[in-house]
Amino acid sequence: MAAMLARHLPSLADRVPAREPSDEEVREAAKTEPALRDAAALRGQIPMISNNKARRILGWPPRWRRRSPTPPTA
Repeated sequence: MAAMLARHLPSLADRVPAREPSDEEVREAAKTEPALRDAAALRGQIPMISNNKARRILGWPPRWRRRSPTPPTA
């Protein structure tokens, strides 16, 4: 993810973490940082993510994958 952001937003690349924290680092940080507790509990799992419900119920068309991480142009 960091590499993709750096490629599309080079002016902000220095603000993106260069490495992913280890499972142990996340678990340690979750002891004092409530926002990391859910992330610590889910480490190592691969989530099954789908937009089928949004398509089916709302008629929502997803954006192209290549365009998703880039900000809208003003």
